[in-house]
Amino acid sequence: MTPTRSKPWNQRPSQDGSVCRTRFDRLHVSLIRAAFAYAGVISIVGFLRPVVVVVGALVTLQASDSFDIGKIVFLVASTIAFVGSVRYTVRGRSSELVTLVRPVLIASIAIGIIVGISFPVAMVHGTPPTQWLRDASAYGLVVMAPWLALDIARSMRPRLALAFFVSAASLGTVSFWLTWTQRRGLADLPIDRLTLPSFTLATALFALTVALAVSGPRNRYLWSLAGCLTIGLLLLTGTRSTFAILVVPIAILVSEARIRGGAAARLGVIPGVLPIVLAVAYFLSTQGLQFQTPGSNGRSPEPTGPSATAPVGSVPSVTGTPGGGTTAEPGDGIADRFDIVGDILSGRDPSLQGRIAQTRAAWDIFVTSPILGAGLGVTVSWTDSQGVLIQRFTADTPVLVLAKFGVMGLVMIAFLGASAVALIRSLGRLRPTSTAARLALVGFTVGILALTPFGWQVEDKGTGLALIALLGYVLASAREPLESREDRDARTAS
Repeated sequence: MTPTRSKPWNQRPSQDGSVCRTRFDRLHVSLIRAAFAYAGVISIVGFLRPVVVVVGALVTLQASDSFDIGKIVFLVASTIAFVGSVRYTVRGRSSELVTLVRPVLIASIAIGIIVGISFPVAMVHGTPPTQWLRDASAYGLVVMAPWLALDIARSMRPRLALAFFVSAASLGTVSFWLTWTQRRGLADLPIDRLTLPSFTLATALFALTVALAVSGPRNRYLWSLAGCLTIGLLLLTGTRSTFAILVVPIAILVSEARIRGGAAARLGVIPGVLPIVLAVAYFLSTQGLQFQTPGSNGRSPEPTGPSATAPVGSVPSVTGTPGGGTTAEPGDGIADRFDIVGDILSGRDPSLQGRIAQTRAAWDIFVTSPILGAGLGVTVSWTDSQGVLIQRFTADTPVLVLAKFGVMGLVMIAFLGASAVALIRSLGRLRPTSTAARLALVGFTVGILALTPFGWQVEDKGTGLALIALLGYVLASAREPLESREDRDARTAS
């Protein structure tokens, strides 16, 4: 019998029968196996994926003027989480939950393709890759939203999903309040933020609190108080676009009346309108104030839309830092922040003048490249009301989406709108389900529409985070009715 000769050290068979001829090949195979093993782990522990992305974004994306190691780690971690979520969703694509959210998944894929096309377009226009990446991160969160929301729905009960959303949105709201009260000199606080400041996260929190106040099974007035606190914090920042989201309670009350009828809807009228009453009373009270804080310089341009909400995680500034709108001078009186009707009608309001200039600048970019736009990260240049040249890759105008994507931006808007309508209608056909969750989604959608004239809200990273957490709560609320229907259909078939 001929003795077998052992293979050389650099020719060891792998488990699939192939031969790794060098140490490098063996290392390569080991890394691939480790990657697949890690993907399996994150697929099992599904609840960690949305937590990693949401918490990581709140912590690391607070400033956009640097690309440090923290953001690199977050980019890698969020990519791994997203791949694991897609992998798990594709494996369970026949489930009722995936079928329910399929229009949103299709919209996510379409937006991802449009964002991907913008990269070579941006390179042709001379945009640095890091600037494209900073701008694309907000859109990336929107792309990941439905996939990570499915993880929340599969791994969390509705109460836990609700707690997760409220915690994340509250951090963004309080940080927004801290940032802008400090920037305007309205308060002297030891810190200027906690996490990523976001107006759209605050809008989502406001929509949910009002929805639970109108249609929640219990604690209506506690949720109404939370809604009043949310709108109160936004008003205390002097952000005048806060009044735009007062349409949210109206939309929720109308939807509640259509869903459950007038008799049931009347129970939620008083807790639902309390935030509106508070906002109107606050506005009227400021009209009687005749004081300014020490060092006041008069009115300042109003930061709203993407700039006010720090769309790329930064505090707006007048030095050209991406993600900023015109900031107010420290020491502005809070009464002056809302004494604007006459200035707007006469065209003297600096905020209105600034938005007109930004709209013209964005339109000029669109005209030069109407099909594909100039790509993400394109620099928008305009002159503010004080004659200062400002250059940023964001602006307080909805025309920004056309400047960056061209007519493809209209395709993106169409996918977003159609998927939102399809999901809301599908939730309406699902009985029984949480009416409050559906109303919160309606309210957030209406709030984003109301804020769109002030800027393209997808530029705010909080929009993607709000979609992840809010959709997760909505789908978690719909999971139990779907599972009950599956069991009923199984019993009928047997």
